[in-house]
Amino acid sequence: MNTTLRIAIQTKGRLNEDSILLLQEAGIKLIDGKRKLISSAKNFPLEVLYLRDDDIPQCVADGVADVGIVGKNEMEEQKKIMGLGGTMRLGAYPCIISKTSTIYEVYKSVNISERHRHRYEFNNLYLDQYISAGFIPVGVNEKDNLVEIMELKSHPWFIGVQFHPEYKSTVAQPHPLFVAFIKAASEFKSK
Repeated sequence: MNTTLRIAIQTKGRLNEDSILLLQEAGIKLIDGKRKLISSAKNFPLEVLYLRDDDIPQCVADGVADVGIVGKNEMEEQKKIMGLGGTMRLGAYPCIISKTSTIYEVYKSVNISERHRHRYEFNNLYLDQYISAGFIPVGVNEKDNLVEIMELKSHPWFIGVQFHPEYKSTVAQPHPLFVAFIKAASEFKSK
């Protein structure tokens, strides 16, 4: 199992510089990535992929990168894509969070609303198997009975979400989920 986090950022430009600055402010020390496709971190299991802005969403969708940082212009272009078939959940959807969950500590609220852009949902037919494997559904869209958030209690900090927190995140104001993840990783490393 690969435990290295892969983040895709722009090859050049302002967003590239801001993204690298964000990682540095989180305490991550990158090995110089100038003129390379991939740069590694010295002190954290992380790889940074340097890509063209319009290639980043596809790399995340294909699983090549775990997280992608793109500008607003790319998000606007994605809205124009039509006729791909299937159902598509777009926009903000409500979610009820369990007060006993780790993610409740992130949001400090039982009612949240997060943005979606996907065609696939958690299949409730497999819910019992996930629960017996140690996963806990801690966030649900009650209207459609859709699992939105799962946690793995045997892991120091495992939160899986169906929504896209990166849509509400900027370099200057990262989404609370990203901030909590970096904080938890830093605390875990210092143990």
